[in-house]
Amino acid sequence: MKLTCLSNNNSVTTEVSYGFNPLAWNNFGVALVGSQQYEEALNAFEQALALNPTLAIARMNANCVRSLLGHQFQETSDAA
Repeated sequence: MKLTCLSNNNSVTTEVSYGFNPLAWNNFGVALVGSQQYEEALNAFEQALALNPTLAIARMNANCVRSLLGHQFQETSDAA
């Protein structure tokens, strides 16, 4: 697992290489929520769910972020 943060003119770029670890992606999403990067957090939770569609904590976190962003909830991995 590798996490690198690079600062560039008041913006932060994050490079992540979590591979096939859905819990790592979920935890990364939680960290992004903490820094109010909601779209990026949702992407991390969705990556966790792509790797493990039954990971309830990632689904709950994704739905919380969707709610914050005004998106519809997705109850299953293939719901639209």
